[in-house]
Amino acid sequence: MNQKISVIIPVYNTEKYIENCLKSIVEQTYNNYEIILVNDGSLDNSITIVKKILKDSNIQYRILEQKNQGVAAARNNGIANATGEWIIAIDSDDLLCKDTFEVAMNYVKDEDVIALDYEINPNKNRIVKVEKNDVHSLSGSEALNGYYTRNYQFVSPGMIIKKSFLLANKITYDDGCRFAEDDIYVWKNLCMANKVMYIRKPLYNYIMHCNSTMTTSKAEKFYTVKSPSIALNKCYIQKSNNTLKYRYAILLRHYLGVLHIVAKLQTYDEYVNLLNFYELRGLFNKYKNKLTFREKISFYIQIYFPRFMYLGFRLV
Repeated sequence: MNQKISVIIPVYNTEKYIENCLKSIVEQTYNNYEIILVNDGSLDNSITIVKKILKDSNIQYRILEQKNQGVAAARNNGIANATGEWIIAIDSDDLLCKDTFEVAMNYVKDEDVIALDYEINPNKNRIVKVEKNDVHSLSGSEALNGYYTRNYQFVSPGMIIKKSFLLANKITYDDGCRFAEDDIYVWKNLCMANKVMYIRKPLYNYIMHCNSTMTTSKAEKFYTVKSPSIALNKCYIQKSNNTLKYRYAILLRHYLGVLHIVAKLQTYDEYVNLLNFYELRGLFNKYKNKLTFREKISFYIQIYFPRFMYLGFRLV
């Protein structure tokens, strides 16, 4: 399959990392792709570096300019301008293995979503050998169940998604959400997908920095998570069936995952404020009769013993 892939890269003050990111794309063994860089009001030399790397290459590329609106808006802008059949929106400081696109296109059939396993802070870029038994063909419900149980690792920059599927289901990044927007985007895609291909080999390299939004964040960002999460959960439950056995627990798990990050970055008082803002006790009481016994015990402890969980989250 030689379908075109559009690579979306939001750029904002990543001059230290953008060169390695671009080189990992330019060196792909698959050649039918375009690069769309969205300059989100960058103030450093990122775009100068981009032009220097790409000007003498034979890679199709475009640079879109916008006022600083955040990564979600930048990704949406890139997707709207993409000409490929497939979309991947990667972070400007991360890396792809050299054969990522070739492997994905060799194995894909009629899936809506291709999901790549990932590795955090790999020592170097490399080619990863992928065998046939590393490639899992999943229904949407199997992917959602695996996402909930963490049997499968889904991250939005590690997803190659059919553009026609995104358009048909009106799936975009929520630019009003300032934290966990990647998780919500993953959730949207898995909720709507009929078929998902999961490659259980780390073809996406996630680079963690001490100044990333996952390691530093202002408290107000966490409050933007609630509204899109509730809307998506409602859609999820409406579309679900008996094969989605975790459908009443996923919103609770989602909020508690956010609180895990909150505990590492914020005070205990802020942690409790957010626990109350997310109305976790009300959600637990609403869904508890539909939860498994193990889920009831786990959620009860996490919700009703906040100081214990706060201290525990800070240690993990």
